[in-house]
Amino acid sequence: MNIPSVMSRLEERKAETRRRILRAALELFAERGFHGTAVPEVAERAEVGPGTIYRYVASKEELVNVLFRETKAKLGQALMHRDDPAMPPRERFLALWDRLYAFAESDPVAAHFLELQDHAPYLDATSRAVEHGVLLPVVEAVIAMQARGVLRTDLRPDVLIAFAWGGFVGLLKAERAGYLRLDAELVRSAALVWWRSVANDDAPKREPAKRIADDASVPSKKAPSKTAASKSAASKSAASKSAASKSTAPKSTAPKSTAPKSAKRRAKEEEER
Repeated sequence: MNIPSVMSRLEERKAETRRRILRAALELFAERGFHGTAVPEVAERAEVGPGTIYRYVASKEELVNVLFRETKAKLGQALMHRDDPAMPPRERFLALWDRLYAFAESDPVAAHFLELQDHAPYLDATSRAVEHGVLLPVVEAVIAMQARGVLRTDLRPDVLIAFAWGGFVGLLKAERAGYLRLDAELVRSAALVWWRSVANDDAPKREPAKRIADDASVPSKKAPSKTAASKSAASKSAASKSAASKSTAPKSTAPKSTAPKSAKRRAKEEEER
């Protein structure tokens, strides 16, 4: 008997059983949540006896933590695959976003499972360490972009990342609920919206020039010369002063003077005297 060969087959069988258990647990945790899933249900879906599961994990809490670590590590590998810090910041972010979508599209159950584990109280310290290890390269990239003035600095790096992750998860939820159908183009458009909202270097620089060009193309009336404008202004000012002078000049109250007497009348008056 070839003992190494027998051991190899046993190890392969154990690995296959473990894989079925973890996959069954992944599907049930994603469908029903951690508290809505029982260990016998996992065993039934994995097509093993309930006692078989306890050969691999001691409890349901350990099962979900093992599953979380392995699934989170796969996500981290997918995100950082061929990541290049030398890329232009915008293109680097979009490439990372594309890889995130590719991971969710290739295994939507795994993506949903990770989504449900955000801030779960049953995750242990080891699982938290794995999560922080996956996030660390992303946090470092955001910090570097902020230091270069590429991203706004009024928000902390973790807030910017949570903003992006929340938007991405919202798209996945909307698709699962049947409100929309995702494709690469739609997801990329959402990524661009996030980038424009937090980036300092993505403002449309050509818009003012375009407006100037549009204004220049519209014919306008010839502006009056400075001399003509000055004369017109002086004329209007003089007219205004004249009107004001007439309206404010006081009326004369002196008695009207009488016309001088004629010589014939004076002679008549002398005769009468």
